[in-house]
Formats: sequence, structure tokens, C-alpha cells
Amino acid sequence: MAPSAKPSWTSHPPRVGNIITCLYPGDPKGRLRPVLVLETQAGSGGSFAVRVAYGTSSLDTETRGKIDLIIDDAADIDECGHGL
Repeated sequence: MAPSAKPSWTSHPPRVGNIITCLYPGDPKGRLRPVLVLETQAGSGGSFAVRVAYGTSSLDTETRGKIDLIIDDAADIDECGHGL
């Protein structure tokens, strides 16, 4: 692929429920992170935008457990109605 060519995935947006990677705004290290696609929107000129939810492997249930939805096993996913 030529350096100026677009990757093939840019021709179609991800679907709701897909796991994709993105750069977090304000991340000083600029690392790609996994995110869950919640919504997609078509833009002008064939562009698109996605609304995502991000996760972490650094779980702080003491602090975050009362304000975040924490899904940490398959039973939690089944309970939400989205079994694997």
C-alpha cells in the first residue's frame, strides 16, 4: 500500500458492538487503546464518526464500583442479555 493510500477499513464504518482501537484525547503517550463502539454516524464526503466506551484493566471497584458499569465475567454479559 502506498503511504498516501487509505487503509481498506476506511471505506466502511465499524458496527455497534465492534471493538476497535483509538487514541484517547489527552493521552500524553499517544497509545492505541481498545474501545467498544456504541454508535456510528455518517459524515460528509464518506467520513464517519463513532461514539465509544473505553475500558481499563486497572480496576478500582472501591472507588469506581458505585459510578461505573463493571462487567468482569461472562455471567455479567449474559445478565445484560448479550451472551457470548
